[in-house]
Amino acid sequence: MTRRGFTLLEVALAAAIGGLIVLAALGLLTAMDRTDRRLQARVEQQSELERVHLVMDRALGAILVSDQAPPSQQVSEGQVTGGQERGAPLPPRIQLSMDRGMGQMARRPDASGEVNVTTPQRLEIVLLQSPVPTDEQSGSIDRWIRASRRIGDREREEEEEEESATPVAVAVPVAAETDSGVGAEAAVKAVRGAFEWRQKPAAGSARGGFAGVERTEDGRTVWELWWIPLPRLTDDGRPVESLENARPYRIASDIVYGRWLAFSKRERKPVYATAYRLELPAYFEMEVETVNGQYANWMFEVGWATGPETFRTPAPAAEGDGEQPTREDLDRARARARVTPGARPGAGSGDRPAGNESGGAKDGGK
Repeated sequence: MTRRGFTLLEVALAAAIGGLIVLAALGLLTAMDRTDRRLQARVEQQSELERVHLVMDRALGAILVSDQAPPSQQVSEGQVTGGQERGAPLPPRIQLSMDRGMGQMARRPDASGEVNVTTPQRLEIVLLQSPVPTDEQSGSIDRWIRASRRIGDREREEEEEEESATPVAVAVPVAAETDSGVGAEAAVKAVRGAFEWRQKPAAGSARGGFAGVERTEDGRTVWELWWIPLPRLTDDGRPVESLENARPYRIASDIVYGRWLAFSKRERKPVYATAYRLELPAYFEMEVETVNGQYANWMFEVGWATGPETFRTPAPAAEGDGEQPTREDLDRARARARVTPGARPGAGSGDRPAGNESGGAKDGGK
């Protein structure tokens, strides 16, 4: 019997068909891998947005302001408070400003091809507590904030139960008693810091160099949101502490656009500053867009308490007179620092627009 093998044409056809099958399989695997990477990046950036929301909600719900009248009202009412000269302003407790010299933020072009460009902003603020974990605290910032919220809710319920039984004043920034009589400056529960946008360094480049800045495929700059600890200030603007060991904290990255607006006197303002309760805005609005196009627009109502940023200790007794602070002196010092936490402000300089009566942060993310 004669045995017949494959011809050259048959072998070539089989090899071509096999190659096409292999190429199709490789293309399918590549597409699946690309899709998986995109989904993973989308999940990570969604987590970044949630982290920004959590931090901003925590920060804007715990602002520490002064209960003094603003300088203009002090002049009109003839008030002189806190040892300040008439009309002398306090250092701003909330200061929203443009951080010029940092480049431009740009949103993805809309349907008409128009690109929304803005200057990066800087939000300096004084809070009752740090909005991010400190060096002594560890773990995920998301778990830390959620745990803090649960603890805060539980403490708030306990305080409400106690107040319903026996109403008492709650002191927020009070000084602790020490062996020497009066507590030190560090005993005040006040935290000053700033939210800043910084350009994200490209992979493998030195941080901070312009040539090493990461950009999107269409040439837009990629940004990171940082919390920068700052020293607390006295009423005349002098720093009272050194923060050599305090480190900045990166909250989120892969951001291409971010903007804050303060709603005050029926206007949405990109620049704003105050240190006084009577001038607080009704709410803050924040826009954020990530590299892959995820967009969120949030509204945060302002939660506040009043009190000093630093604790003013009584003048020390003259050397040799043998006098020490008494219990009455300590009680008076505590009374001067005693404050009552404020509810979320309603009408006033920051009147809310119609339809915004409910409290809390509102997520308008798309």
